Amino acid sequence: MITIKEKIIEQIQGIEDENLLAEVYKLFQDIQDMEQVIELNPEQISRIEEARANYLNGKFHTTDELFNDLADD
Repeated sequence: MITIKEKIIEQIQGIEDENLLAEVYKLFQDIQDMEQVIELNPEQISRIEEARANYLNGKFHTTDELFNDLADD
């Protein structure tokens, strides 16, 4: 039985359009970038925790509030 990986390789091998191949390559790169793990330092972790706490305590502004504030300036 043919695997998904083999099907993908077979399809790619049949593509002659360099622009399309470039787009396929970019898609693969984007997928790999999304799979990378981002390591945070203690300060970044602390700031994220603080932001979460502020959100849970209602200390935030909606997008509409911010846009209205900007429009008033």
